[in-house]
Amino acid sequence: MTIQEAVPNSRKLWPSWDTRQHFSCINSETTGISHLCDRLERTVSDSHGFPAVDRQRDILYQCQIFNLVWVGRYKLEPVVPEQIERILGYPENHTRLAGFSLMERLLSLKHCFQIDTLAYCLSSLKSLYPGGLTVLSIYSGIGGAEIALHRLGIRLKAVVSIEASEKNRRILKQWWSSSGQTGELVQMEDIHKLASNKVEVLIDKFGGFDFIICQNPCTYSSKGHLAADIDSQASLDFMLFHEFLRVLQWTELVVL
Repeated sequence: MTIQEAVPNSRKLWPSWDTRQHFSCINSETTGISHLCDRLERTVSDSHGFPAVDRQRDILYQCQIFNLVWVGRYKLEPVVPEQIERILGYPENHTRLAGFSLMERLLSLKHCFQIDTLAYCLSSLKSLYPGGLTVLSIYSGIGGAEIALHRLGIRLKAVVSIEASEKNRRILKQWWSSSGQTGELVQMEDIHKLASNKVEVLIDKFGGFDFIICQNPCTYSSKGHLAADIDSQASLDFMLFHEFLRVLQWTELVVL
């Protein structure tokens, strides 16, 4: 999905020298963005919409890393969560919950599955499991795997979801209720507490797991300024990945 497909009203406002077609990242930083937009807007306005080439490059760079879109004559604003949800394939207002700030919504969307891409990868499961799936979802995030399977028309007989973020767990629980799921959702906070005996209890309860999926567990560093969100490096958390492997191995052993 292109930027102008996600933000259709921006098409007629888009400068000819802004050649962006897609967003390259999701920026969750909100501090200082309005000041940045004001500065860029003055630059464009003072040049009557055609800044010098070097100024154009600077404006495009800032627009790219902070996801700024044209919403009026020489006017910029950051893309909003609803538009990001549309691009990523999530239901409208998927991350809107009482008490959630703009930054929290953006953070929840920053490192999640793209629904259409994931659904394409999982599409073969529909014919393999016509009666539905029992899923072990590790590091579930905001429920990308569950939504992708639901969109494929696969009944979720039961989902055991492990997710450390309380906010993400609330988002998944809200979607589970609002989407009319008839299966059972079991939410767990700490994967370290999923000992072998707990794995056995869950397998006995649900008759095993048909499908196990893990979203990459990552850690993030922050530099504490406007560019921190862009410059911060996401890296694989090997401790959490090791926990995923532990649970996977125990699941296989219990089944055997």
